[in-house]
Amino acid sequence: MSFARVRSSQGLGRIVCGFMRVLFLSLLLAAFTGISLHAQTRAYVVNLNSAGTAKPSSISVIDIGANTVIATIPIPDFEAAFIAAAPDGKHVYTAGQNLSGPSEGKVFVIDTSTNTVVAQIGGIGFLLSQLAVSPDSKTLYVATSGGVAAIDTSTNNLITVTSIGRSITGLAVAPNGARVYAAVADLVGTAPGDLIVIDAATHAIVATVGGVGDPRGDAISPNGKLVYSSSAGPGAVFVTSAASNTVVAGPIPVGSSNPLFGPSRLAFSLDGAFVYVAIPGQNTVAVIATSSNTVTKLIPVESSPQDLALTPDGAFVYVTNAGFNTVSAISTATNSVTSLIPVGSVPIGIAMATLTTPFSEFKIKDLDMDRRNFTVAGSFTPGAGSSGINPAKQEVVLTIGDFTLIIPAGSFKPDHDNDNFRFKGRVKGVEMEFQIGNEREPERRESVAEFKFRVEAREADMSRQSNPVTVSLKIGNNEGTTLVNAH
Repeated sequence: MSFARVRSSQGLGRIVCGFMRVLFLSLLLAAFTGISLHAQTRAYVVNLNSAGTAKPSSISVIDIGANTVIATIPIPDFEAAFIAAAPDGKHVYTAGQNLSGPSEGKVFVIDTSTNTVVAQIGGIGFLLSQLAVSPDSKTLYVATSGGVAAIDTSTNNLITVTSIGRSITGLAVAPNGARVYAAVADLVGTAPGDLIVIDAATHAIVATVGGVGDPRGDAISPNGKLVYSSSAGPGAVFVTSAASNTVVAGPIPVGSSNPLFGPSRLAFSLDGAFVYVAIPGQNTVAVIATSSNTVTKLIPVESSPQDLALTPDGAFVYVTNAGFNTVSAISTATNSVTSLIPVGSVPIGIAMATLTTPFSEFKIKDLDMDRRNFTVAGSFTPGAGSSGINPAKQEVVLTIGDFTLIIPAGSFKPDHDNDNFRFKGRVKGVEMEFQIGNEREPERRESVAEFKFRVEAREADMSRQSNPVTVSLKIGNNEGTTLVNAH
């Protein structure tokens, strides 16, 4: 597929000048680069509410654009600490233990469009804590006293529990959804912990990685190649190769060697160049350069930082301060705190959710498909309220029937004008070429542009698909779905 070049300095010079040129470029930037995703992004913060005081937990909802709390969601009669957001932005999940009556663990499902609890999931175990959601938003993983529970998010039913029988202190899913990583520890630092690797398809443990200290959290690099684990004793970070399931770097010293004051949770920058580590005992966030695996900066924050989450554009890291009842917003450009947001009592977990904006128009022009290959071409127009299309920095998800391909953020390469984007490579064993672009001439370009796309894929298992087929495309927080007949 060939996309026309749509912008040049000479062309713009002939079309617009003075104020109109500035206005045109501003509109073009908004439509194509999606510089600010903050308008539709919210941070969800779990407030523990002082363990032992028999006060139920709550969730503070922060509008990232304004850095203010816009809603507080009660979690009646339950004590929760951790939270996870579905990548599609539609739900967030927290889990906890009841404060009265028979001992019971539950998962609470929050609808981000209304900021209300819409479901409660019980019967999956006790002492529920860590949570993680698969990249396609179809499976929720929850740490229980017995192992890792897998839940079908379409029905909120339990799929199975992978038995581990140890305290799980961290949970993360690989970007391709194929593996789940559970950090296990003894919680007092007197015995070594491990990194448990679970096959997401079979729910079986496929590897146990030792030599990661006494882990308190884990995070996976955006390319899925490395797993970083924070260790309370010693105060350090260890690096595991996802290919070999062996420790390849560390210990990287961060924080105190006392397990009570060592590092807590971790988060990667979008490009994988840095890892941010909360260090409660030192009231700092450590910045580790992954190229050298050394700490390049210690950022002072408020009392007892616990968990971290990046904004979708990677411009800020938000950190919960459990000892100060606040959240710190850290600029990743300057590695300094730019805002302090009051929340509830004892904030622990934090997750970012970007609300989805439907395309105002989504069309499939052609879908050719056999058992092993497919070609699909179509067009879409961002909807009202869209914060922009930028495949070079946004995750792209294509679904045909029950077949889904997830292309991580940063995979698409733009042309020199940032008008057309192309990905060529393999995703989950599928060889594919994916192009997204705009063919309008500059004089016809509007602030909201129509985009065209084309995908050619080989070695894809399309044997289960039958007409009519549901096709959906999601780019960042923009998405569309339609029903078509394949040829």
